[in-house]
Amino acid sequence: MTLNPPHSMPAVELDLPGHHLVFQPIMAAPFVEGGPVIYWEVLSRYRTPEGDLKTPVEWLNHPVMAMLLDRTVLEKAIPWLQTPCPVDPEQGPTIGINANALSLLDPEYRRRLLGFLERGVDPQRLVIELTETFIMEASTIDPLLSALNELQAAGVTIALDDFGTGGAGVGMFSLFPFDYIKVSPWMNADSERGAALLEALMAASQKSDEKQPFKIILEGVEDIAHYNRIRTLGAHGAQGFFVGRPNPKLKVPRGLRRASEQEPSCARAQGGR
Repeated sequence: MTLNPPHSMPAVELDLPGHHLVFQPIMAAPFVEGGPVIYWEVLSRYRTPEGDLKTPVEWLNHPVMAMLLDRTVLEKAIPWLQTPCPVDPEQGPTIGINANALSLLDPEYRRRLLGFLERGVDPQRLVIELTETFIMEASTIDPLLSALNELQAAGVTIALDDFGTGGAGVGMFSLFPFDYIKVSPWMNADSERGAALLEALMAASQKSDEKQPFKIILEGVEDIAHYNRIRTLGAHGAQGFFVGRPNPKLKVPRGLRRASEQEPSCARAQGGR
């Protein structure tokens, strides 16, 4: 996706029939030994006329429609921050919302997001995941970094999503102090090169100073073999069907809860400097 944003998108919503949100938990280490839910990622789904549940890929691949989808998800997801955490009703959950670079460059999107914070939404309960489906360009990288800095300064946690798949991953990683790096499942930890890269990323995380700490979340944990690899690597978090499936409600995976010695918690995200 090339970054050629309009000055501001029209103040309209996306009318996608059957569109709704699902929430997938991201569990913190040590996982089955009692690790908390770091946050729930908000995912878009829609039901076709035939009754099938699908990801709106065709919308995500269209720049303008992707921006409208991001805006619609923001409006629908924020009210969930006012719901009780499924583990501790005394506090709200933390949720992660995907936003592509065009959305973050859009003044209307940022106005709405910051407006929620001004009206009392706790920024420490909000994670913005920057998706990697864009091409870095000299004319837009500085405005994008400025937008990310504005949100982080407001207390919002910032994650780099699908690290290792987009053309901007390494560049963005080096230019901005992300709070979370979410490693794509396409990163092959079984190969010698893939394992070396993941180990280097973990080492960088462990060496990061107190002013710019970041944590590693491995995505696409679908089976016990992958799960065991991330435990060996020492990743901070895991996401995938083996850990917890997307659900229309905020739920703690029952299997992990039964296996843990202590109840998982709904801790605030570790970011938003």
